[in-house]
Amino acid sequence: MKKNSVFLLILCFLMSELIMAMNQSLGFIVYFFVLLGLLFALSYYKDEIGEKIFSFILIFPIIRIISLFCDFGIIWNGAIIYSLFAFLVGFYIHRYKVFINFKKDRLWLLIFAVLLGVVFGIIGAKLLNIEKMFNIIYLIPLVVVVEEYFFRGTLQGVLKEEYGHLSAILINNLLYFIFSIGLGLQVASFLFLMGLINGFVYEYGENLSVPILFSFCVHLFLFIPFG
Repeated sequence: MKKNSVFLLILCFLMSELIMAMNQSLGFIVYFFVLLGLLFALSYYKDEIGEKIFSFILIFPIIRIISLFCDFGIIWNGAIIYSLFAFLVGFYIHRYKVFINFKKDRLWLLIFAVLLGVVFGIIGAKLLNIEKMFNIIYLIPLVVVVEEYFFRGTLQGVLKEEYGHLSAILINNLLYFIFSIGLGLQVASFLFLMGLINGFVYEYGENLSVPILFSFCVHLFLFIPFG
């Protein structure tokens, strides 16, 4: 596949989000055409790596478009969207037989992930103006597990086959940043930094449990009120 294709998609996703912030209907139309472009690309690229990359990235606009039609409150919206997200990720993991690392070496990283996650989450809670809601505690495990399986467990590994370790982590987290931009630019930037840490930790530790624990602790302190 042409290596600049993914960077073009990143620009398209970013443009779609910026347009959606100004006009939701127009943003939907742009995302719809991006989705059509991805479907065309899937029919065009015949190499296995290109097909895998575009298949997983295809999940991104599907989830984003569906989220526009969900209006059942934050808990039900999150449950519906992330359940569908989990189904699509699981489907493509099974289809392409993607291997998810859960090595038992370097188990000390699990303790490191919890401690760093707590510190990182507390710092984020102090720096960012985020509305906290205790009832979303039920959603956090689903959100964290699905996002880490998608961004670190599958997409990072698939991108690594084409772009190498460092570029895969950067590209993956640019997509994660765009995926989070609806929470606000500051929050998305903070989560981008968290994603970079998770990307390197997963690459080094080869155990998806580590970024899951780290991300869970960060989300807990960012979005749940304590005290």
